[in-house]
Amino acid sequence: MTQIRDSYNNFVSQFPLEVYPSTTKDSKEFKDQLSHRRFSLRSSGNDEKGLTGKVNLGVYSLSPLSFNESVLVSLDPVCLADVLILAKKTHSKIPLAKPSTEQDLKDNPISISILSHHSSPEGDLPMLIEDEQNNQGKKIKRKVRSCTVIEEFNLANVTDIKEMMFIKAINNKLYDFFFASIFQNTEIIRKVYTMHSPLESIQDSTLLDKLTLQSTLSQLSARNQFSLRYPTISAHCSGTVASYLKPGYFKQSLEEEIGNAYIDGFAELSYLTKYYSELGTKFFFKDANTGGPSLFDLKLASFVYCILELSGDCEAFAQVKPEAVKLGGYVEDVLGTFF
Repeated sequence: MTQIRDSYNNFVSQFPLEVYPSTTKDSKEFKDQLSHRRFSLRSSGNDEKGLTGKVNLGVYSLSPLSFNESVLVSLDPVCLADVLILAKKTHSKIPLAKPSTEQDLKDNPISISILSHHSSPEGDLPMLIEDEQNNQGKKIKRKVRSCTVIEEFNLANVTDIKEMMFIKAINNKLYDFFFASIFQNTEIIRKVYTMHSPLESIQDSTLLDKLTLQSTLSQLSARNQFSLRYPTISAHCSGTVASYLKPGYFKQSLEEEIGNAYIDGFAELSYLTKYYSELGTKFFFKDANTGGPSLFDLKLASFVYCILELSGDCEAFAQVKPEAVKLGGYVEDVLGTFF
């Protein structure tokens, strides 16, 4: 045994031992990629941020705003709403459509990043990452808040019972309509939920995009308890055996659920449009502190904007566009608060 060990040691000793220093700085390529995928929120001139330390909100993708291409927004209504909510809480403006420099991130450490849904503990975005220093300023404690936790924090600040009722209605009916209308539209899913920079042209679909498509759909169908209300659509998105074989009963159930989601969504949108025209105010509910748009307004404007933006690629959205257009000015007023 000793001879074997000595022989092995002699063999190993013939090879030079080199200890390489750790990499202390990011490469230029990494910094270039980061600058195209991470965008700093801009200061609105109000130093009261409401949050401390570095804050980073991870979303699926970002695109130039249709009526102001100098700024970036998400085409996923849930991510877009949380971008607006973060900007409101931190008294910031939504990011510009240009690469963020290191100085930009130092001046305002609140940022939006384009991430893969695999980076989230729940497999779903948005995801909020907060880095906080302790009292001595030495140790940094990182907190990662999932999409579900973010929503719980958002709703905890709503005190108006009527507003809460309206929020729950759009979280269910409008989200159900939105997702039921796009889950079979590969072009929209790739445009909205594939990680790509808005500063670069969208590349051709890759094998990785196709492999991650099913997991993306599966997570999106779990949002807002969508799977409980529409189990067949959820089964289709999860890639069950029935979704591949597609027996007659499965196809019929799938069509019925898509139709039900459309009917409920259109009815909700029509009601809100009529209600807003009778309201005669700029927003549905005013923020008690700032007088600006409420949480409900941020969520509704996000859904309406995304529906209008994607109406050219989605038949269901095109059908409700005449109704959604009636809230076009309202959407511009809400989003315009954060330019």
